[in-house]
Amino acid sequence: MEWGNIISRTAWALLQPSNSLLLILAIGLILVWRGSRKWGLRLSFFSLICLVLIGISPVGQWLAVPLESRFADYRAVPAGDYAGIIVLGGAENSYLSSVHDQANLSGRSERLIAGVKLARQFPGLPLIYSGGLGDEDEWTESRVAKRFFQDVGLDMSRVRLESKAYNTWTNAVRSLELIREQGLDDKGTWLLVTSANHMPRSVGAFREAGFNVRPCPVDFDTDLAYSSFPDFDSGKNLGRFDDVAHEWLGLVVYYVTGRSSSLFPGKGDLN
Repeated sequence: MEWGNIISRTAWALLQPSNSLLLILAIGLILVWRGSRKWGLRLSFFSLICLVLIGISPVGQWLAVPLESRFADYRAVPAGDYAGIIVLGGAENSYLSSVHDQANLSGRSERLIAGVKLARQFPGLPLIYSGGLGDEDEWTESRVAKRFFQDVGLDMSRVRLESKAYNTWTNAVRSLELIREQGLDDKGTWLLVTSANHMPRSVGAFREAGFNVRPCPVDFDTDLAYSSFPDFDSGKNLGRFDDVAHEWLGLVVYYVTGRSSSLFPGKGDLN
C-alpha cells in the first residue's frame, strides 16, 4: 500500500464526523473519570448533541443536494463524438468478493451498471475502469469490476483495467497514463461515470490532470430537493453526513493542493 493511501485513509478515519464525535465523547468520559468533571461533561454533551442532531435532522441531505445538483443536467447522454468511457471505482466489496469468489457490490453499484449501459449505447468506445483499492490477499476493485463485466457479457476486448489508483486524483492521473500507453485518444472527450455527489470533485481532478470530460452522474442519494422534516433513521443520516462531509472536505483539500481546476467545479470547468 502506498504511503499516500495510508496517510489519506488514516486522516479520514480521524476526521470522519461519526468517528471524531465518538472520539470526543470517549475523551470527555475519560476526563470525567479522571476528575476533570467540568470539561469532561462539556465534551461529552457536545458530542452527544451533535450525534443526535445529525442523526435525526436532514443536514446530511442539505449538504448533499448542492453536490448532486451540480451536474444533474448531464444525466442523459446524447449521441456525440466521444473518445471513450471512464468508470470510477467505489462500488466493489473486495473482501466479500474474495470470500465468495463472485462480484459483490455496494450501494454504489450504479457506477458499474451505468458503465455497461454506456458501453452498449456506444459500442465503438473503449471503457476504462479505474480502481485499485483492496487489502492484501483480497481482490482489488478492478478485479471485482472485471468479474462483473464478464458476468454481464461485456466484450472484454474493449475494457482496460487501471488497478493502481487509490483516490480520485490517482484515478485521473493513472487513467491518463493508461490511455497514452494504450494509444487511445487523450485529447477527445471522455464520458466520466461516478456517483452524483462525487462528480464535482471528479470533474475538478480530471480537468486538472488534463482530461476533457463529459459528466455522467449516477447513484443519486436525494431527490435534489431540500427536506424540512426530521428523519429518525439515524444510521442512514449519520452515514450520509459522513459521505457528504468527505466530499466537501475533499473539494477544499484538492483545491488547496492544486489537484482541482476550481474550488467547486461546475459546468464552466468543462470548457
